Amino acid sequence: MPDWREEIEELHRWFEDWLGGRIPADDGGRLEVALAPAFTLVTPGGDERSRFEVIDAVRKARAARPGLRIRIRDPRLLAVEGELVAVSYEEWQESGGEPRGRLSTALLRRRGPDAGLEWLRVHETWITPAPPPP
Repeated sequence: MPDWREEIEELHRWFEDWLGGRIPADDGGRLEVALAPAFTLVTPGGDERSRFEVIDAVRKARAARPGLRIRIRDPRLLAVEGELVAVSYEEWQESGGEPRGRLSTALLRRRGPDAGLEWLRVHETWITPAPPPP
């Protein structure tokens, strides 16, 4: 079973490959397995989206961002309470332009001793780009 850090990295690697077109169109099940039935996403713009809306949008966006790179920085364990795991991390995306960052807080749930983690909720906020190096 992956730990919370591995789950964050693996799912975002899948996003990178899916959106970059490196995964076949019939291999989109990773996201459906990862998101709990009642999953919700709060986007950086403040919109709340259901599991269905997120999966639908991601399916339609396959190969829409060739060359996309996603990097996870500063993953933090915020709390563990029974099966619930609260985490935060920075997600930096780049596809040929200036990297854009999001600060994400996520609530995950352990499915069982060997069944991995499922995502219950993610809340994202834009990170102001860092100034260019001198």
